Amino acid sequence: MADATDVIVVGGGAAGWATALAAAEAGASVTLFEKLGESGGSSALSGGCLAFAGTDLQAAQNVEDSPDLLYRDLVEVGQGINDPVLVRTYCDAQLATCGWLRAAGVRFSPVIETASGQSVPRVHTVDPADMVRTLKAAAERTGRLAYRPDAAVSALDTDAAGRVSGVRLADGTAIAARKGVILASGGFAKNHDLLMHYAPHYAEAVFVAGAGSQGDGLRM
Repeated sequence: MADATDVIVVGGGAAGWATALAAAEAGASVTLFEKLGESGGSSALSGGCLAFAGTDLQAAQNVEDSPDLLYRDLVEVGQGINDPVLVRTYCDAQLATCGWLRAAGVRFSPVIETASGQSVPRVHTVDPADMVRTLKAAAERTGRLAYRPDAAVSALDTDAAGRVSGVRLADGTAIAARKGVILASGGFAKNHDLLMHYAPHYAEAVFVAGAGSQGDGLRM
């Protein structure tokens, strides 16, 4: 019989730890697997710039912004190719997400900046490595988290109906998920073979990405 948890999260970057915290706050037991010895991944190496619209930090600098303006900017910069439903969902949820991150202990710089493709200043900056550490600490404080570093996930298990039911580790151990598996394992910037296959024009580029960015979740 495989070990079991409510929710499995694969990957210990910002997305993985935010997922783990949200699931734990909702009452789920969570197991997060990180294949490297330390979490952080590409998130910890990023610029730490997050786009939020309608915050008190903007208001303090007399910046007028709204979810609707953010939506228009994102659709315009995406040249109409981006999914309007997904963009709308992001825009409608982002302000609450900013508050949720603050409640978890994430601290933003009071200086709001303008980025390319944005019509008003809305870049809220964090220390990215500190943000990951803060989310991790908040998830651990819930008492519902099992953190497994140095644990590479190699495959997804499925049930008789073809639904994902758990994961299998590189050593063959099977872990079942009662409520779901979340893949937050990033891209493949550090996998030369996948770059040559999917984006050969970038194959010789120098990427700022975590060493674990090998496309594991995408292959699964």
